[in-house]
Amino acid sequence: FCLLVCCMMQWSRAANINGRIGPTKVRDIQAVDITTNLADWQTDIAVMFYAPWCKHCKQLFPSWEAIAGLLEDKKDIVIARLNCEGEKDNVKLCTALNVDRYPTVMFFGYGDFHQAPRDSVFGKQLYPQMVHFVADLYPEAIYDWVHFLAVVSGVKRRWADFLGLFTGKTRTQRRLQLVEAKLREAEKK
Repeated sequence: FCLLVCCMMQWSRAANINGRIGPTKVRDIQAVDITTNLADWQTDIAVMFYAPWCKHCKQLFPSWEAIAGLLEDKKDIVIARLNCEGEKDNVKLCTALNVDRYPTVMFFGYGDFHQAPRDSVFGKQLYPQMVHFVADLYPEAIYDWVHFLAVVSGVKRRWADFLGLFTGKTRTQRRLQLVEAKLREAEKK
C-alpha cells in the first residue's frame, strides 16, 4: 500500500517532466566511473548510453536533463550519460553490457537486482547491481522507473546497514578494508 501511495505522489510530480528547462544536471561520465562505483558502491547511477550521431538520443537529451532536475534533491543518485563511441574504455564497457542500440538506459544501484540477461529467462548479468530499462522510452516511464529503483536501492542500503549492526559487517568497514587493500597495493609498487 505504501508503495502505491509513494508511486502516486511521484506520478503527479512526473507529469510536468517535459516542461522543465534549465541548466544541465546530467553528468558526462566515463567507463571507469561506473566500474569504480560498482567495485566500491558510492552512489546509484542512472545512465543513458548514447552515440553522438543518434537522432533518438538527441530527442531524449532534454527529457533526461529534466529527469536529472527532478531528482537533483536526491543525494544518493546521479543521472549521467556515457558516449559509447568515445574513448576505448567506453566502447569496451558498452560492448560488455550488450548496449546494441541507442539510447539505452540502465540503472546501477546497491545490491543485487536479480535481472536475467536480455533475451534469457535464466542466467546472470555481468554486473548484478545493474538493471536494464526494457520499455518504450517515454520520459514519464523512465522517471518513475529510475525513482522506483533508487527507492529500492535505498531500502537495500538501509537493510544492509541494519544487518551490519548485528554482524559487524557495515558498509563503512567494507570501504575501510578496500582502502587498506589499495594502500597495501600502492606500497608494494
